[in-house]
Amino acid sequence: MTSPAASRPRPRSLRFWLATLALIALGLEIVLIVFPFVACACSPTSPPTNLPQSPVVGVVVAIDQVSLTKVNSFDVRMSDGRTVTLKVGALDNATQFSLSHLATHMATGVPIRAFYRLESGEPVVYHLEDAVPAGPSPAAT
Repeated sequence: MTSPAASRPRPRSLRFWLATLALIALGLEIVLIVFPFVACACSPTSPPTNLPQSPVVGVVVAIDQVSLTKVNSFDVRMSDGRTVTLKVGALDNATQFSLSHLATHMATGVPIRAFYRLESGEPVVYHLEDAVPAGPSPAAT
């Protein structure tokens, strides 16, 4: 005759559970590391379809900047309500429109005109200007 203790299933050891958890963690790590690369390899590298044509005209609503003279990107809200994020490249008119001037436009709500080109599928600004032209000179009286 067998004893009642012998017929009960043996509890799993701590080693078994640690090994099981390690295998699950390894599987999750593989999925999290490999899946993004597989997903990116299947998608085309065409430019985003929701970008407006250059130049973009609108109000600066956010600025991602390191300092007054180093701006990574900024957001422009256009008249149709859409917002577009533009990265900053080398400006061809940096002396006429400094990057620190973006903060003034954001504070005052005066629109800008941003010319960009696509680089690696992202809009990169190369020229900035005030969108509101200067008014006519007062007439001499």
